[in-house]
Amino acid sequence: MSYRSKRELLAQVAPRYQQASHVQKSVILDEFVAATGYARKYAIRLLTRPPLPAPPQIRRPRAPL
Repeated sequence: MSYRSKRELLAQVAPRYQQASHVQKSVILDEFVAATGYARKYAIRLLTRPPLPAPPQIRRPRAPL
């Protein structure tokens, strides 16, 4: 699974995870870990506080030689 697809999955699962009960969170977390291959603790951190989207890359032109 690519990084981009993992982030798309995170964006879909995180709101559902945050509003779920304790038992439901465990099931959602198991599915997310199985799909992404992330460690369980890292997945918990991502699902409770999804990271902000990365800012666009700054393109600096090279100085002419």
